[in-house]
Amino acid sequence: MSLLPFLLITGLGAIAVIAVRAQPRVATGLGLATLALSVIAALLIRPGESIPIGSTGIATTDYVRVFLVLTALACLLLAIVGEATEGKRDAPAVALGILASCALALSLPDARVAVLAATAGGAFGALVALVPDRGRTGATVGARVLRATAVAGTMAIAATALLLVYL
Repeated sequence: MSLLPFLLITGLGAIAVIAVRAQPRVATGLGLATLALSVIAALLIRPGESIPIGSTGIATTDYVRVFLVLTALACLLLAIVGEATEGKRDAPAVALGILASCALALSLPDARVAVLAATAGGAFGALVALVPDRGRTGATVGARVLRATAVAGTMAIAATALLLVYL
């Protein structure tokens, strides 16, 4: 199986969990189920498959498969522990969004686009923290994380550009 099912499960799962987060029980169940599906989808990825997109595409390797399996499993376990301890409600949504952006960043051959995909994943996690129901604390934490993500993404893009110029 290619990377596409994994990307669809994680990307659409993150959107679905965010859409129903006003109902915590439904959001938690959906998030945990989607994380479990992402582990299965990661296990079914076959290395060496590619999906052409325009003049470029996305390709899978053994490393991408192992990384996604271990990361999806760790995210699932952390979400279960977080729910058992009544911790972070948005952890499954953030984990799914970051899994999708990690899969893209690792499978894209163009480093510039990969850095943008990774930065978008970090920005998604920060934006989820900027929710109105948490008041000023959530906004402060979200703004700090978003600022750090923007700085890190900018530095990564600059480093990638320098590497491309000098290599």
